[in-house]
Amino acid sequence: MRTNQIVAAGVGLSIGFVVVYSLLFGVSFEDLASIGFTTLFASCILIFLRLVVQGLRFHLLTRGLCVRSGVASSVLARISSEFVSLSTPSFVGGEAVRLAWLKARGAELGRATWIIFLEIYLDVVSTALVVYASASYLLLYHREYLLASLAVLASTTTTTFFTIIYLFSKKRVLGIPNWLQKVIRFILGESRGGRVITSIDKNLLLYYDSATNTNTLFTYKRTIGILLCTAVMILLSGTITQLIVGDAYDLIELPLFTSGFYLTLVVSSLPITIGGSGISELVLNHFTTNILGFSSWAKVIAWRIITYHIPLAISGLSLAVLSYKELVQQKIKHIYITLRHCVYLR
Repeated sequence: MRTNQIVAAGVGLSIGFVVVYSLLFGVSFEDLASIGFTTLFASCILIFLRLVVQGLRFHLLTRGLCVRSGVASSVLARISSEFVSLSTPSFVGGEAVRLAWLKARGAELGRATWIIFLEIYLDVVSTALVVYASASYLLLYHREYLLASLAVLASTTTTTFFTIIYLFSKKRVLGIPNWLQKVIRFILGESRGGRVITSIDKNLLLYYDSATNTNTLFTYKRTIGILLCTAVMILLSGTITQLIVGDAYDLIELPLFTSGFYLTLVVSSLPITIGGSGISELVLNHFTTNILGFSSWAKVIAWRIITYHIPLAISGLSLAVLSYKELVQQKIKHIYITLRHCVYLR
């Protein structure tokens, strides 16, 4: 119930900011409609396609775990987890959903954790590359120090943190401190606490083995596929932003709008508000005003709805479908075990 309340608060906060900005800057429904139904519909299709590509990348990443799942199930699970990420500060939390889903399909917890970390690290590094290139452009051609500095600072902090974890994992440095072991035993008791610590140590060993033998989890073709999916996600993000903010698609200007998307993303990922609510709109409006040379709150609001609320609705629906499927599978499994037990008794 507490989780549901937090998610509801996050969604309500995001909608609240959209309403407040619309009223404050005089954005009406007619202003949003003036962007064009075709443009808005095409953007919705592209944002859905981006979620699917993200799901395909997740499927390729987890193939090395030999999980019992097809492509469609992997895509559904990945999209579903996005609902939790979008409902929290810094877009975290979806990892727990994906980890639980992998474990339920036979993946070892330690190996699955390393794969989830690799997915996060891939996003962090790819975002950092785009942000650094974008910040360089802003400084050289527009002398935009504020946005460039904020984006570089946020991206560098995040990248440094995850790079340290990556290197520590490779060197097998991470472990359970003695003081934490004492706390676990004190809270859970000597016997139960000992079993928990043993389980953690076992999964840490599997995690380290996966970290030091990553090449065995991925084939050459699978690695190319993962990188290609990441590149497509970046291009789709820029294309969506260009369609909504720029009114048309121009391949030459695509890098500029891609910069706008990722600069907004990395600044709004700071743990200030849930889902970057309120921050995203301000950053994108700053970008359009100072870099693109115009200010249109109608386009900023439309962009926020397409890139946040539409994925939130899609992932929420996917999570409901996934939860229903899991519930049905559990009931079928329970019935199967019961019938098997009855046949055995006979």
